[in-house]
Amino acid sequence: MGEESGSEERALAPLATGSSEQGRRTGSTPMIRCSRVFRRVSMARLLVSALAGILAAPSAGSAHARLVHASPGDGARLSRAPAELSLCFSELLETQFNAVEVGLEPPAGGSVHLTEVPTTVNPRDGTCLTAAPPPLPPGAYLVRWRVVSRDGHATRGLLHFRVD
Repeated sequence: MGEESGSEERALAPLATGSSEQGRRTGSTPMIRCSRVFRRVSMARLLVSALAGILAAPSAGSAHARLVHASPGDGARLSRAPAELSLCFSELLETQFNAVEVGLEPPAGGSVHLTEVPTTVNPRDGTCLTAAPPPLPPGAYLVRWRVVSRDGHATRGLLHFRVD
């Protein structure tokens, strides 16, 4: 028995050693291939995700500031003249380079005389612009505004309101 078990150990030892070496050489190749394929697929997914993020970002980041709220609103009818005009936008505004002009709309066919009024960007949120118009008598008014967002894009627009 001793001989048999000893000979079995000797007989098995080279097989075990040979099979483990062989396993390392040939057995690891499928693992390496699988690992490389997995890394390539993962890298491809990462690149596609990054590309999608890059393509989506400019549409939001480089868009022009949109007027999201105005007081008085476009087409508003007021019982008394506003002491302040407020224009709020979808993006942060530059503190300079903004302009608001107000003018009484003439009868049909006439030209509008616009007066520039002082403006201030609200320092708390950076998206709202206020303007202090002069005293406005009853009539229909046109407000022409121009703002520059922090990304450098300029936006213009018009509002109309009426003071009864």
